[in-house]
Amino acid sequence: MYNYITAWGRMMGSYDYYILQQIEKAKQDNAPSDACYFNDFEQKWVCYSDINPKIQMKLDLFDLNTPNTANAVTDSLILVTIFLASFIIPLL
Repeated sequence: MYNYITAWGRMMGSYDYYILQQIEKAKQDNAPSDACYFNDFEQKWVCYSDINPKIQMKLDLFDLNTPNTANAVTDSLILVTIFLASFIIPLL
């Protein structure tokens, strides 16, 4: 349920915990099953049928059975930055 929220979150590079929070909000709000994201400005759920067909095609490409690669890439970049900083900081 709420696969489009998961796909939207992954497309936006969101962490899994945030995507799960959005799914819980959708359940509490009794959002339509094709909800993609919550528009804070308009205070409403934006559904699959509301978005641009090109964006719909992007969402359809996400394989929801694979791990969220956005988390792994971001975490790796953070670790590399910390590792490199450990060499620079003693020089200061």
